[in-house]
Amino acid sequence: MGQILVARNASSEELAEWQQAVPLNCANYPPLWYALALSHLHRSDSPSAIRCLWETLRLNPEHLRSTYQLGQSLVGLGMERQAEAFLNLSRSLEAYVSACEVAHHLNEPSHLLSAAKLAEELGLPREAWGWAKLALQRSAQSPDALAIVTRSEARLAELDSVRMLPDHNPALTVDLSDLVPQTASSPSATGQRVQQARLNATVSFQDDAANAGLNFVYFNAGQPEQGLVYMYEVVGGGVGVLDYDRDGWPDMVFPQGAPWPLQPDQQASLDRLFRNRGDGRFVDVTSQACLFENGFSQGVSVGDFDDDGFPDLYVLNIQGNRLFQKSGCGTFTDVTARAGIAGDRYSVSGLIADLNGDSLPDIYTVNYLSGEELFTKVCADGQGRRGSCLPHLFLPSADRCFLNLGDGRFEDVTESSGIGQVSGMGLGIVAFRSQGDDGLNLFIANDIGPNFLFVNETGTDDRPLFVERGTVAGLAYNQLGQQEASMGIAAGDVDGDGRLDLFVTNFDDETNTLYRQRSGTLFEDATSEARLSRKTQPYVGWGTQFIDAELDGWPDLILTNGHVNDLRHLGKPFLMRSQFYRNLGAGRFVELTGDRLGEFFQQQRLGRGLARLDWNRDGREDVVISHLGSPAALLTNTTQGAGHALRIRLTATQSSRDAIGAIVTAQVGDQQLTMQLTAGDGNQSSNERQLVFGLNDATVADVVTVQWPSQAVQIFGPLSAGPVWLLVEGTEQAFDLP
Repeated sequence: MGQILVARNASSEELAEWQQAVPLNCANYPPLWYALALSHLHRSDSPSAIRCLWETLRLNPEHLRSTYQLGQSLVGLGMERQAEAFLNLSRSLEAYVSACEVAHHLNEPSHLLSAAKLAEELGLPREAWGWAKLALQRSAQSPDALAIVTRSEARLAELDSVRMLPDHNPALTVDLSDLVPQTASSPSATGQRVQQARLNATVSFQDDAANAGLNFVYFNAGQPEQGLVYMYEVVGGGVGVLDYDRDGWPDMVFPQGAPWPLQPDQQASLDRLFRNRGDGRFVDVTSQACLFENGFSQGVSVGDFDDDGFPDLYVLNIQGNRLFQKSGCGTFTDVTARAGIAGDRYSVSGLIADLNGDSLPDIYTVNYLSGEELFTKVCADGQGRRGSCLPHLFLPSADRCFLNLGDGRFEDVTESSGIGQVSGMGLGIVAFRSQGDDGLNLFIANDIGPNFLFVNETGTDDRPLFVERGTVAGLAYNQLGQQEASMGIAAGDVDGDGRLDLFVTNFDDETNTLYRQRSGTLFEDATSEARLSRKTQPYVGWGTQFIDAELDGWPDLILTNGHVNDLRHLGKPFLMRSQFYRNLGAGRFVELTGDRLGEFFQQQRLGRGLARLDWNRDGREDVVISHLGSPAALLTNTTQGAGHALRIRLTATQSSRDAIGAIVTAQVGDQQLTMQLTAGDGNQSSNERQLVFGLNDATVADVVTVQWPSQAVQIFGPLSAGPVWLLVEGTEQAFDLP
């Protein structure tokens, strides 16, 4: 009953009534302790939750959810030393669950043996014995499997009626009995912003791609409408927003796939650059801009790596990424060879940002899978229906980090920076700064594996240094300690507490996950509290962004979906509709239906990359989406009754010009709005470098404070809604851009 109450966001009064009715003499019943723990977590009573989780694990040490949540709760109280054993166990348990799924699905000796080894390491001799026996049935000459069987049989007598050997249970080595669970009571005021959501606005969007001349279809070398067969056909492409001609109007670049096997001289399938003329139309200027990119492109990152004021492009490809330098005369030059950054096999996303604080923008590459089988292996079900394979069947590919040397060249610092210490199946990335931090941290969304958080610990020698702390930070898994298949990332302050929160899109039969930042680099899974935990389950999510559609100061969510396999014979959709979640205030969301949002949200497509921009400069943020096998969409925000917009662009002078990591706060009466300029922008894409604050009915921000990446703090204002304001570091005046 307690778990049901928490799942439906019951009030503190209901939880208190349930707790008082609990027969606490049932001390040997683990589900009761876990239900009590959830009720305490629901009302942020960490000490009481820790005691209940500890009691759960003393009785049921392999309970994955309790293991992870206890570790996270201990970290939140500053007890990282005690948390380490539980977080390590949760990692191992999740890896074991994944190994069991693969072994069950493939039934091959090597995978069966891997499951047996992990079971033995966890102190699960009965399961280690079972997996090893299965491995021997498939390969009778396996000495490793035979050895596990022998060792396991020797320890089975120690198990009694439990599943895990006592010497592997960290709850038996830590004493938390001094923490006494408290009874739930009414919550106190949170002190959050009281600004009300603009519920009288009618949110809607209109696909203007065709009318605006934005004609682009991503080519994946296959026939998407007939299913996806090879792994290289699955990921699709993103979109980058840039002002390449510096006229104030956002232009767009679309990475394009290519026929496979890749021909170095092919010109039938090229990346495309569309110039915004400012009159409601786009024109293809790829040739005029000398942007010749004929590889199998997937993602694109926009950034000014040489700090000359013109946006450069880093294109993420299969078989070799490319760096294009923008000149002042309107053309791009391929400087990949001179820069020394080519060579990655299967890159998806990336970013250009200053990672070590020397004012020179560096380059980070998110890599997905590796191995020649990516281009040849085809999987099929029992009826012979072909489809793309499980990512488990391929090796992960380590990301790469390149240090800007300041002379047009980059140094590969992957290993020395700490990035190369772990490998994941990366798909999305966001670089952001926590309050009080000097450097940019990197959040990586991994497919089929724990997400990474690389915390920036660069010292005074300017050599970039990162430490992976995803599990400790609460970003590696969901609140149940389960890894998810993550793709896209949105970054924004959903609840108005001034901290940057992260929303991650995942696979079907999972929820998309909202990680709310608590303090520093600590996050908590707030998906259920935000009312985002149910309707996402039938979808496979890709690109996503926060946009304040009705300009009321509360960021809403938009995401694009599409499956990786055609499973319509199993009753699952292949093509999927995009989704929009309206923020009702304080980070509580409700999904709006397609009949209210517009025709596009009633259509089924294979969505992939998504970026935000204000393409018509009316103050309402729009969205561009790239699809597999169907035209890209340009969703113009046609919301009626929207509030006023404060639009800000930044130019840094004491740090890299793009000002990535700048935190901007707008004081509007007694309300405070906070936004941050991030890089990476999720999955394969780059947003317009503009911050849009929804002011609701207000027409002016009294004070605008900028905390620059250099740590300098500047105050501007008052700034009125309407104009696009350019704020330059070290300059007192705010410039109204024409």
